[in-house]
Amino acid sequence: MLYVGVDISSESFDVCFYLPEKKKMKSMKYKQDREGFREFLKKLNTYKGEKQVGMEATGSYHSNLYGFLRSKGIDVQLLDPYTLSKFMKAMSRSKTDKKDAKSIAVAMY
Repeated sequence: MLYVGVDISSESFDVCFYLPEKKKMKSMKYKQDREGFREFLKKLNTYKGEKQVGMEATGSYHSNLYGFLRSKGIDVQLLDPYTLSKFMKAMSRSKTDKKDAKSIAVAMY
C-alpha cells in the first residue's frame, strides 16, 4: 500500500510518497495550480495498487487539490489540523513543509 502525505500552502504543495514495506520515502514539490495538480496525479498513477492520500484541512488552500483529486476518482482523507499538529510535534521538533508531508504520510500509515 502507498501512503501519500500532502502539505499545502498558498502557492505550492509538498508531497511524500511512503512505501512502508520497502522502507522507502520520496518527497516532491508541486505548484498549487492545475498543471501542478496534473503532474502530481501523473506521478501518483505510476504507483500500482492501493493508495491512501491524506492532507490537512487548512482553511481554503486544500479545496482545489482536494476537489481535483476527487473528480479523478482518488480517495483523499482530510485530517483534523489539531490532531495532526500533535502527531507532527511528536514526530519532529523542526517544522518544514517537506517534513510535514512526511509526517502526514506516516500518519496515514
